[in-house]
Amino acid sequence: MAVDEVLQFAGASADAGGVLLRSLTVAHTAATERAWGKVTLEVSATGSHGALKAWQAAMQEHFPALSVANLRIQNAQGSMGGSGLDMQSVWVLPVQDPDAASTAAANTVGSLGQRAALTLAPRDPFQLPVPLPRSAPPAVVVAAPVVVAPIVPHEPTPSLRFAGRMLAPDGRTVVLAQWADGTPARLEAGKDVGKGFRVERMSKQSVTLLNPQTQGMVQLSLPAMPRFETR
Repeated sequence: MAVDEVLQFAGASADAGGVLLRSLTVAHTAATERAWGKVTLEVSATGSHGALKAWQAAMQEHFPALSVANLRIQNAQGSMGGSGLDMQSVWVLPVQDPDAASTAAANTVGSLGQRAALTLAPRDPFQLPVPLPRSAPPAVVVAAPVVVAPIVPHEPTPSLRFAGRMLAPDGRTVVLAQWADGTPARLEAGKDVGKGFRVERMSKQSVTLLNPQTQGMVQLSLPAMPRFETR
């Protein structure tokens, strides 16, 4: 399953259900021959209680293996007692690499097919063995110590919050955002934006960042452009 499929369905179902998807951070852990991989989604969204509940139900219906690792809901800032709610959630979706599964299956079949043919035993298994004369005890071999590499802790993928947009003198659109630690970010197509990320794709609806080292992805949803009337 491609990570893009998860991103596209999450954005489309949020728009269809009246949910404002503020940010969607995705971390993809590849599968191996012995373990499944997983896609971890850190979600920040705003909407009514019914809309948020229906959106999560749509995600779990489309991806039956999707599980909720963490969920926090609170009144949206500036809602003045209205029905708006802010949701912070972490979803985990296990995925399996079909190439790795096929390779494991092929290796299993190959090993079964190469079993040696039966032959006569070199001696009678029911005949008691003749004890051999005692000899010097075997030398003790001390194995070299095994050096285990330290485990590097996994750093969580940072998130972005939309701050505004502007039009550059050459006509390009520049999106202004803010990292979770308060650091400002200027998002332009193909430019590095700090923390190891660069702008991979940019459209009127969203901006996708990619970390080439960790393959971590951050998607920032953009609100609709304001409309002005001339009377």
